[in-house]
Amino acid sequence: MRLPGAHITGQLLLVDDAKLTNEAGPALVADGLQVDSDTSLAGLTATGHGEKGTVRLLGAHITGDLDLRRATLTNEAGPALVADGLQVDSATSLAGLTATGHGPLGAVRLLGAHITGQLDLTGAKLTNEAGAALYADGLQVDSATRWLA
Repeated sequence: MRLPGAHITGQLLLVDDAKLTNEAGPALVADGLQVDSDTSLAGLTATGHGEKGTVRLLGAHITGDLDLRRATLTNEAGPALVADGLQVDSATSLAGLTATGHGPLGAVRLLGAHITGQLDLTGAKLTNEAGAALYADGLQVDSATRWLA
C-alpha cells in the first residue's frame, strides 16, 4: 500500500484482520503522510523485505493518536518499522507490538520522532538478531514513556 505525501482529513484505520505483504519491499509506504485525526494500525499484520522497512512513516504527522497495539511487523532483511521524523500530537501505543527486523538499521526506528503525549511500549516484543532492536536517537516524548515486560 502506498500513501506517500497523502493528506487524510479523517481517521486512517487498518485494523485487526488487515494484512499487507510485499516480498520485494515495504508493505506500507506512508512517508510524509498527514492524518488530521487518529491513525490505528492495531492488530495489523505486515510483512516486508529489505532495508527500506516493512511499515514506513518517515516524516509523517498524525494530529491524533497513533495506535499499533498488537500489530505484527516482520522484515527478515531490514527494519520492521521506520518512523524517523514522525510527529504525533497525542499518544502513541506500541503495546503488545511484535516487531522483528534484521540488520544494522534496527527493528524499530524512531530517530528524531516527537510524541506530544504518552509513549506506551508495554508488552512490546522487539527483535533483531543482527543489530539493535530499537533505535530512538533524538526521540522526544513530552509525557510519560511506559515499557513493562
